[in-house]
Parts: sequence; structure tokens; C-alpha cells
Amino acid sequence: MRGNSSKTHGFKEGMAEIIPAREKVLSPELMPKFKEPFGLLIPGPPEATIPTLRKLLSKEKASKIIAVGDVVSKSLRDSGIKGNLYVTDDKVMRERIRPLDFKGLGSMEVLRIFNPPGRLMAEAFQAIDNALRSPNPVRIVVEGEEDLLVLPAVILAPTDSLVLYGQPGKGLVVVRVTCEKKREALELYRAMPESHGT
Repeated sequence: MRGNSSKTHGFKEGMAEIIPAREKVLSPELMPKFKEPFGLLIPGPPEATIPTLRKLLSKEKASKIIAVGDVVSKSLRDSGIKGNLYVTDDKVMRERIRPLDFKGLGSMEVLRIFNPPGRLMAEAFQAIDNALRSPNPVRIVVEGEEDLLVLPAVILAPTDSLVLYGQPGKGLVVVRVTCEKKREALELYRAMPESHGT
């Protein structure tokens, strides 16, 4: 993979503009799909998965590195792998943890959004779109739950980016962002029903 300025966000610039400004809900029918790894699964705990990730990164340059989840974000920080975007909710397996400290990574922008568990808010797309356009590393702190933000991350990231997230009890999932993966993520998003305030 070759990182350059021609890499596109979504299928074209301004992809966020075509996302409906509505709240979406993870329905019981779709839950099995979200439990399957959306990319390459590297099995094991962080001490086993990070060396494999490092080898992958040494062979193929990523346009952007996006970490979704506190465990993955902490693993990148502790291993010295620099991400462009970290999405966290200060929880692991829904248990509150101490907020991660990124002071050693230099200048970092922090965005705060509201995204309830099992929901996907339109503001999540806007925040991720803005973060990916920033020249500086960005951390998005989610009040609620960040799990479903893997979808907008894949939809909006430049091609040849890597979106990383943890698969509970299994390991690290590495999603190589391609046009095909964007289509898959967008199809899942569109299949999610709209919230009616329930």
C-alpha cells in the first residue's frame, strides 16, 4: 500500500454528507453479523497481537491508523505505534476504567460526542470525518459506547487505512480499508433500523 494525498474518504470526498442525519439502532437480527470479525483476526492478548501488527505495518504503509476501543488504543500507545485517530469510551467490557493518558504523544486534539450503547448517532460520522481530516492525532471520547463506530471509521477513512478494534475474548481485528470494505460497512449501516425514540 502506498500512502498519498489522493486517497479518498469514502467513495468520494464529503461522504459524510450522504449519511442520513438520523439515529440508527443495532437490531437483534443484525447482532450476529457484528459478532463476526470485519477484517483479519489476529488471535490472542495484546502482547501476542501487537508484534504481529508491527510486522504487518513494517511491510505495508497505512494511509491512516485508526484504533476503536480503549484496549486497542492503550496497546498502540504502550507499544509506540502512532495512530491518527483513537476512539475510546473509558470502558473495557462495559466496566469503567481510568481515562487513557496520551500526553507522551505530543499535540493531540480531543473531540467529545454522545453515542448511546447499541446506537449509532449521526454526530459520530461528523466527528470521525473531521478527525480524519486533521493533520494532528485526534482522540474521540464517547459518552456512551464506541463499539459501533467501527462502521463510520471504515466508511470514512481513506483507502489503504487500517481500522483496528478488539474482538472480545478472541483478539485484534485489522480492517484494511478498501472500496469493497466501505461498501460492506455502508450496507450494514443502511440495514440498521432508524430509532423512533425507544
